[in-house]
Amino acid sequence: MGGGYRGFMKATMPALATGIALGGCFDPGTDCWDRERYQAAARNPGGPIHEIRAGTHPGEVVVENPDNWWTGVRFTGESCRMEVEHRPEGTYVRASFLDAAVRLRVRMGPEDSPFFSGETADGKAVVLQHHLGRPVSLTLTHYRADGTLSYGACGEPGEPFLECHGGRE
Repeated sequence: MGGGYRGFMKATMPALATGIALGGCFDPGTDCWDRERYQAAARNPGGPIHEIRAGTHPGEVVVENPDNWWTGVRFTGESCRMEVEHRPEGTYVRASFLDAAVRLRVRMGPEDSPFFSGETADGKAVVLQHHLGRPVSLTLTHYRADGTLSYGACGEPGEPFLECHGGRE
């Protein structure tokens, strides 16, 4: 294969992107949401989000790990579950580490975005990511002092979060 490093990267990137997409690992990019934007969007939450598969979905607890320079996370080996319930007024999610079900009120991004968010009763943020309807992760996170949602590329290394990350079903 000619082209050295550039040729290698040109050939490798499509395969890598396909593997990431099929593996369910997405990132909403650097379109950082903040509390104000969430609250404005949450005024008209709509009904149930039927594109997300209802039911109980198994996973593993993931936490922050600032010592992991590659991903910044640590898979704990502890089992968890993500529960999705469609009610007439909306879609509710719950993880084994949440005290109560949380209503998903906002799609984070364009119409085909697989990210939805809600807030707990005490104002923490919850983000559910799905892939082709199957929940991939349910993350409990927070808003930083400046109001920015600490999630994905918009988080800072070492900021605390709890996630239930689903494996392949």
